[in-house]
Amino acid sequence: HPQQAPRALLGPSPEACLVERLAAGAMHRFEEICDSIGNLLPSLLGPGFTAERFLRAWMLVLTRAFELGGTRATLVPCADSFNHRFGDGACAHVRWDAHTSSMVIEATRYIA
Repeated sequence: HPQQAPRALLGPSPEACLVERLAAGAMHRFEEICDSIGNLLPSLLGPGFTAERFLRAWMLVLTRAFELGGTRATLVPCADSFNHRFGDGACAHVRWDAHTSSMVIEATRYIA
């Protein structure tokens, strides 16, 4: 049910706490954006800039972003499509190469 709190949907599990923290962080950022940009240039955000849309967009980015060198996260087009299986079924491994300061995606099996 969409109106239930994350803990009611996921609990008891560690994921419930994680979802609550992620959502709280996203809502904090949403409020900061509204307070700063919304007060200066209300037309820039427009009526479609809602907490629900922002949370969905924020979670979309968080679930598809790769951490780079432990300092920041980035989106890599199509990279989130490489692994839709975990463990032995994974077809790619992502790692940070500190020597070249680059993200490396290596195939773990033949991919046709």
